[in-house]
Amino acid sequence: MSLIQRIQECHRYDLKEFYPFVVCGQQVGWVHHHFAELLKLHSNVFCLDQGQLSMHRSLTTPRQRTSAAHTVFKKLFNQGALEGWRDEDYAVATGWGQPVLLNVERAAVVKLGIKGYGLHVNGYQGHGANLKLWVAKRSQNRPVAPGKLDHLVAGGLPIGLSLHENLIKEAHEEAGISKTIAIQAKPVGALSYMMQLQQGMRCDTIFCYDLELPGTFTPVNQDGEVDSFYLWPIEQVRHHLETTQDFKFNTALVIADFMIRHGVIKPDESGYLDLIAALHPSIPSFSK
Repeated sequence: MSLIQRIQECHRYDLKEFYPFVVCGQQVGWVHHHFAELLKLHSNVFCLDQGQLSMHRSLTTPRQRTSAAHTVFKKLFNQGALEGWRDEDYAVATGWGQPVLLNVERAAVVKLGIKGYGLHVNGYQGHGANLKLWVAKRSQNRPVAPGKLDHLVAGGLPIGLSLHENLIKEAHEEAGISKTIAIQAKPVGALSYMMQLQQGMRCDTIFCYDLELPGTFTPVNQDGEVDSFYLWPIEQVRHHLETTQDFKFNTALVIADFMIRHGVIKPDESGYLDLIAALHPSIPSFSK
């Protein structure tokens, strides 16, 4: 599979299989027809009408909506209709920096197709022909992509933390990176994708960072979420992305962007502009 095919896989969906999820008259997500049918059974919380899923009009405040949704999702989890409960809340809003309409358990984010945010850190050493990238192998107990290869540091953005705070937290937990080193990570942009999965719809934005690490650095996982680490020449990373399914699906987006910016993928290569366009597609906006 080519690199551009890996990227295109992160932008495949069929909206005919989904209902818009609307809160306070504003669309905040996409819910698969099957899951919407489960939610409408809890008619005091969710309503399915005129081709869209909404929350009951009696739930007038973010706190009320949060509490009611939590009760429903906990029941669905106990019934086996929702997997991966983490006791970690994510904000539901129409977009980045917009007012929070309710909070939901992280396990429900993909089920509701709401906008999710996270960060990925390209932890690298060297330059040019000596450029190497640290690669982490995810633990088998991870609810998403167990055993897959990933970035040195990556994580979703929970409620109550800024991106800066989350970067420091994830860097320590996932790779034992000190705050002194972590704060040297440079923000280099953001990548968004919309991807239909068996569980629902991922509508994610990844904030990307580059972190040049000293040659003496060796990562040590602190939270049990990583099995092992590898320091690979960047061409070995590229070869793995292009010839195997070993990497977590969205990692390809960030590494491709990294390789373009660092000149590993060069402008005179065939498909260079197509690859850049694939990284920044037009994603359906939420209707008003």
